[in-house]
Amino acid sequence: MFRQHARWSGAVLSFKRDLILFENPYAEVALPTEFTELATRMFRFDYGRSWSEWPQGRVSLKSRVSEALDHVNSLAAVARYTW
Repeated sequence: MFRQHARWSGAVLSFKRDLILFENPYAEVALPTEFTELATRMFRFDYGRSWSEWPQGRVSLKSRVSEALDHVNSLAAVARYTW
């Protein structure tokens, strides 16, 4: 979805018990570092479910998104043949 909307820098999803940040790795303008740093300090922020370009020095967000999509597609292929 983000790939189709390069104007979106990211999305913040707020649930009853969680706050999740999805940064768009294909954005024309990246989220400011200050924003992501402040987001991690927000009440109910869920680091484990958020997708962002930090922490720096790790695998890039584009690579992680690509790997996740490949994994979902491989699971979908198996599900098609076994159900």
